[in-house]
Amino acid sequence: MKEKLIDSIKVIFKLKILLILFFLILNKNTTALENRILVKVDNKLITSIDIYNQSRYLTTLDPDLKKFGDNQIFELSKNILIKEKIKKIELEKQKIDMDIKDEKLNSYVNSIFESKKIYSVSDYRDFINSMDFNYEQMREKLVIEFLWNNLIFKKYSSNIKIDRNELKELVKNKKINSYLLSEIVFDAKNKGEINERYQKIKLDIDNQGFKKAALIHSVASSASNGGNIGWIKENSLNKKILEVVNKLEVNKYSNPISLPGGFLVVMLKDKKSVTSNLDPEKELNSLVQFKTNQQLNQFSSMYFNKVKKEIQINEL
Repeated sequence: MKEKLIDSIKVIFKLKILLILFFLILNKNTTALENRILVKVDNKLITSIDIYNQSRYLTTLDPDLKKFGDNQIFELSKNILIKEKIKKIELEKQKIDMDIKDEKLNSYVNSIFESKKIYSVSDYRDFINSMDFNYEQMREKLVIEFLWNNLIFKKYSSNIKIDRNELKELVKNKKINSYLLSEIVFDAKNKGEINERYQKIKLDIDNQGFKKAALIHSVASSASNGGNIGWIKENSLNKKILEVVNKLEVNKYSNPISLPGGFLVVMLKDKKSVTSNLDPEKELNSLVQFKTNQQLNQFSSMYFNKVKKEIQINEL
C-alpha cells in the first residue's frame, strides 16, 4: 500500500512538471519553473531546468517536434540528457581532456548542422545566442559527442574489417538500387524482452508513425532525426539488411534484425535506381567511409551499453 502511494505521488509530481514544461516551451519563459532534481546519473544531476532547456533546444532544431505530446518531448529530452551524462562520466573516467579548441570542432559542427546553414563553431555560437540559450552548456554537448566518437575510434579502429577487393566488385556496377530508409535501434537482453520491446515499438509505429516511435524508442544517433538515415545505396548495406529491405514494400517496416550492439527495425520509405557519376576510386572511398562509420556506430552502441551497466541511474 505504501509503495503504491509513493508511486502515485511520483506520477502526480511528474505530471505537474510536464504541464509546467509544456507551458514554458510555448511561452519561452523559465521564471515560473522551480528547479528540481529529477534524475541522478551517478553523481551527476539532471534538473527540471535542464530538461526544459533540452526540450526547447530540440523543438528549435526541429519545429515538427512541437506536434508531439509534451510527454514524448519530456521523455526524449530526459533520455538524451541521461545518455549525455553517461558519456561524460566515461570520458572523465578515461581522463580525457574536455578543453577542446574551436578549430577541432569546426568540421564536426559542419557535419551535423550543415542543413541548418551552420558551418562552424562561430556560426553555431551565433545561432545559440540568437535563441537565448546558454552557449557554454550547448557547446559542451558538442564536445561530449565529439570526444566520445574519438574514444570509440581509438578503442575500436583496429577492429574494423573492410575488404576493399570485395567492395571494388560492388562499385563496378554503375546502375544500382538506392533506398530511402529510417531506423529504430533498441536493446534487449533475451528473446522475451526482444518481443516485448518490439510489440511496444510496433504499437507506436502503427498509432503514431515511425518518426515518433523512433524518437521514443531508438537508441541510435538518428533518433533525434526521427530515425531518418536518408538515401542508402544497396552496396552500402550488409547482406542481412539488404535481404530484408529487398522484401519490403514502400512504407512498410521490418521485424527486428539482430546486429552487433542491438536490434534494428528498418522502414523503407522509397526506392529508386540510380547511376553513379563518380569514378570508381571515389565511389570505393565513399563506400569504405560509409562501412567504417557503420561499424564504428555498432561499436559505439556496444561500448555505451557496457558503460551504462556500471552506472547507477535514479529517477526521483
